Amino acid sequence: MGKATIKIIFSLAASLVLFVSGCSSGQEPGSAPITPQEKPEIEVFSKTMELNKIVDLDTMKLRIINVSLVRNTDPDPDAPLGKIALGIEIGNTSDKDVLFYPEDFEMTIDGKEIASPDLTLTSSLGGTYPPQRVQQGFITFPIKEKEVTSVKELHLTIPPTTDQDGTATEAKEYTIVIDDLEA
Repeated sequence: MGKATIKIIFSLAASLVLFVSGCSSGQEPGSAPITPQEKPEIEVFSKTMELNKIVDLDTMKLRIINVSLVRNTDPDPDAPLGKIALGIEIGNTSDKDVLFYPEDFEMTIDGKEIASPDLTLTSSLGGTYPPQRVQQGFITFPIKEKEVTSVKELHLTIPPTTDQDGTATEAKEYTIVIDDLEA
């Protein structure tokens, strides 16, 4: 396995562990049940919202499957304050090969911070898409300006596509409004 694949698998496993630990009851097997007055407060570190939104890019279709907010648990002061991950599916709907690089997305968060994807935590999705090819993956954006506790609006700048004849489409703007998603 390549180093990038191992990093992706490790990142997914770490996210799953954080998610599961945030959702667990905190009770040890075989221990006495915790009464509501004694139950410790469990802090949730991630939250996912299903979207299933389609963005038509002329020769391509992009389906935004879900969006996840992940709060930082790293004590390193240089670590990002959190991450936003988009689960996506990309399909070439044309009859020609199309070049597309979702790694070039940019995201504005609540009208303030502009973030670019962290390629070490992003699926390898860029390159040539033959006709009718569909690929799924995720794009992860580190958040450096504010703590990810709640996000209300994400504004994506989607890079242009270029077909095998050199014809390019324009970049697209797409806004995701998030209702009550807190990490």
